[in-house]
Amino acid sequence: MATVENISIDSSANSVVLKEITIQDAELVSYLSDFDKSEQEEAIKRALRIGASAMELVGTSKEAEVVENRFSEMEREFEDELDELRDELDDRFSEEDGEVPRILDQHFGDDGHLKEHLNDIFGSDGQFAERLQDELGEDGEKIQEALDPDREGTPTYRLQKRIVEEIEEMKQRFDEQEGKEEGKDEIRQKTTLKGYEFEEQVKEMLSELVHQTPNQFEDTSEQTGELGTSKKGDFVISLNDTDQRIVVEAKNGSFKETVDAEMTEAIENRDADYGILVASSIEYLPRTQVGWFSEIDQDYLVVALRDQDEEEIESRFFKFAFHWARTRTMLSAVDVGDDIDPEVVKGELDGIEDAIDNFSKVRSNCTTLEGTVDDIRNTLNEIEADVTSRIGRLEQEIGNSS
Repeated sequence: MATVENISIDSSANSVVLKEITIQDAELVSYLSDFDKSEQEEAIKRALRIGASAMELVGTSKEAEVVENRFSEMEREFEDELDELRDELDDRFSEEDGEVPRILDQHFGDDGHLKEHLNDIFGSDGQFAERLQDELGEDGEKIQEALDPDREGTPTYRLQKRIVEEIEEMKQRFDEQEGKEEGKDEIRQKTTLKGYEFEEQVKEMLSELVHQTPNQFEDTSEQTGELGTSKKGDFVISLNDTDQRIVVEAKNGSFKETVDAEMTEAIENRDADYGILVASSIEYLPRTQVGWFSEIDQDYLVVALRDQDEEEIESRFFKFAFHWARTRTMLSAVDVGDDIDPEVVKGELDGIEDAIDNFSKVRSNCTTLEGTVDDIRNTLNEIEADVTSRIGRLEQEIGNSS
């Protein structure tokens, strides 16, 4: 316990004791005068908590800087992989010196092995012409024997054998090339996932989001909850400034139940005020009902982190979901009255949802290489700044109403 004059702070018990503190502030006096004496102590506690929450927002710029640095690093990695892919495609398919055109030309070109073999057998001076001249005669039986592809030693037998050998050789070459590509894909995938399962990736993202904030989270994936036998609800975020809880359910596959059934159970099992269902891929979600980013009945949020054809997840989608859930949860703890404008809140939430929808569309253009990299990067940054700004205004609106 640390004590400074008339203020005592107990970190282990999360308590602050004020002794004989005098605050001369007209606004504070006016605010507390509206409460009965029996309610004034709780009103003071609430004012201190809300004030601390507002001061916490000052640290948002540091968090944004850390995330921005991470985005820049991801962009550089993405550009490096694109350069590597272009080089590999050039090596394999370049008309001048690519591997595939060279192999095809080697076997089927004007000077290819196949044409050479055909000329050796069927050319004017080929083996077949020589054999016909020496052995055909008038006996049809000899002709039939000479042309029998199943008889060892005949020209057609040798032709068939050589063609099969050439095809097998080409097949082996392509298999070797394919094996190299699959090996590179496997290494690339391991590098992207860093050896973690999807739940570990969600855990890592949560660690970054609550870093240097009063908020905390707990991995509850192996713990039973309020329902007794259920382990539904992989993570629980504790918002210490409002004493509220957000449950996070991570999905890396198809659903055994409906989305609503999953989240209803998760929220109840973890005694949470709000929920986030985060899917590793859009392919696991019913797009006609939810899609990339959807809030259901102001009870929980559904978000996907990548398209079904992508390998890397988009952590910014989870960042948006976290701040949306935190804002929605804090908003539910505020007494909505004359001090808070519902139109402002609705407008900001609608704007955030539209911006995130635009974000997913622009990002899809990025994955299909539509548009320039610079234009896409700038647009994504503008959208991210818009979402962050709107979240800040919402939290300020909530703070001002208290």
